[in-house]
Amino acid sequence: MKRTSLFMFCQISLAFSCIVFAAQAQSVTLPVGTQIAVRTIDRIDSKKADRYKEYAATLDDPIIVDGVTVVAANSNAVLRVTDKNKSALTITLIALTVNGKRVEVNTDKIDSRRGSTAKRTAIGAGAGAGTGAAIGAIAGGGAGAGIGAAVGAASGGILGHMTAKPVEVAPETRFTYRLTQAVDLNKP
Repeated sequence: MKRTSLFMFCQISLAFSCIVFAAQAQSVTLPVGTQIAVRTIDRIDSKKADRYKEYAATLDDPIIVDGVTVVAANSNAVLRVTDKNKSALTITLIALTVNGKRVEVNTDKIDSRRGSTAKRTAIGAGAGAGTGAAIGAIAGGGAGAGIGAAVGAASGGILGHMTAKPVEVAPETRFTYRLTQAVDLNKP
């Protein structure tokens, strides 16, 4: 009877110690502005990107708070396309895996662009203006040249914008995000 009572007392004490220790577990907060570097795993293509799909990535660098690694490098991360058009993707980091649990995060957005739409638009506008001015000068002299240049610039600019090339984010592309909202984590 004494052994059973002693055994029960030890088990209860051990269970109580575990509960107290768990209650004292420190919470770690990742502050606003914390940088989180990730590498893509999935290919993300502006032609096929889906705003509801989650794209796989991994943490490229560990997240360190007060000299302690709180999220290890190579931990899973989740990206989502939040905006897209033919020549640009806006990609956001939405979650990290911390100690086997998914932790939602709010970060800034990163735009990926293929070439410069502004540059293509400017080149198109310049070429269109030159062509329009030449045609306008032939048709109506000096005033026609001015009108032709304006019309040519507008149509060339539109054409330059419309010929934008699609964006493709390859696997192993590195992005660095900043937290826009603090995140509480439990230490392991």
